[in-house]
Amino acid sequence: MMTNYRLLIKYKAKKIIPKVLQEVFRKNILSLYYQNIKSKYKIQSLKNKATVSEQVLKNDLIQLGVKEGMKVMVHSSLPGLGYVEGGAKTVIKVLINIIGEKGLLVMPSAPKLEYSEVIRGDWVFNVRETECATGIICETFRKSP
Repeated sequence: MMTNYRLLIKYKAKKIIPKVLQEVFRKNILSLYYQNIKSKYKIQSLKNKATVSEQVLKNDLIQLGVKEGMKVMVHSSLPGLGYVEGGAKTVIKVLINIIGEKGLLVMPSAPKLEYSEVIRGDWVFNVRETECATGIICETFRKSP
């Protein structure tokens, strides 16, 4: 009786384990590979667009109504702006220069967590170390002094 049970387990394991491994491979390895290709494609397509300089960005933000002394909450997408010379640092610099010392610049910083960390409840938010999941502009702003 015991032998039949072991044979059944071995038979099921031979069928199940390859499917589990395929699923793990598909979810982890392939998704990272495709994200890498997608990122390279996005960067290349952005470089093909017109370059956004610091002055152009400043003029556009002023036209939108951003003024000195304003309280501004920014939730943005760097690729949505185009290919910005200097990247996220330029965007932050321009915003701070426009609103000045009397202004307030705020950006959301939702933590970048693994689902398993959330379920287990074993994560701790640390503003200096917990990576931001709301984009490169917010992450650069979080890291800035």
